[in-house]
Amino acid sequence: MRKAAYGKHTNHIDIASSYNNIGLAYKSLGDYRQALEYHIEALDMEKAVYGENTNHTDIATSYNNIGSVYNSLGDYRQALEYHMKSLDLRKAVYGEHTNHIDIATSYNNIGIVYDSLGDYGQALEYHTKALDMQKAVYGENTNHTDIATSYNNIGSVYNSLGDYRRALEYYTKALDMQKAVYGENTNHTDIATSYNNISSV
Repeated sequence: MRKAAYGKHTNHIDIASSYNNIGLAYKSLGDYRQALEYHIEALDMEKAVYGENTNHTDIATSYNNIGSVYNSLGDYRQALEYHMKSLDLRKAVYGEHTNHIDIATSYNNIGIVYDSLGDYGQALEYHTKALDMQKAVYGENTNHTDIATSYNNIGSVYNSLGDYRRALEYYTKALDMQKAVYGENTNHTDIATSYNNISSV
């Protein structure tokens, strides 16, 4: 419909948005090659619309999406490259020292890639940056699923490092926050994951 409205060979941000959404759908289906294809289409169109060297949040999001697909494919070097591009662009847009949840997301994604690469020192550094920024954005004592996720990620790194006491500490923080967010007696997959993580330690 959008191609019919704007023209089949027209570059338009709405068409790029559709490409991104299709890419996300394919990723959810586990078809990572198709996901990658559509996210690259989106990125190319965004660059054509905004300019090749323009800093824009849409382009940063596409870099992030491509990085996530490469991570799912196990191509961690490519994943790291695109997540770093996303981080750099987000800092250029929002400000180098600005606390923003998109920047925290990039830190988190980079931490995940470093964890997959077995570089636990770097993984811990980036997950800690994500956590600190999330607390700055949401509030130091706020219960939020993003913060709980960071606690889980940090716990996972400590677990990989063999520091089981610290792993247990962070997994427990994640569980407590998830219960605060979802409800003490609520059945939720995040809570189940935390129970599983704690039992594994």
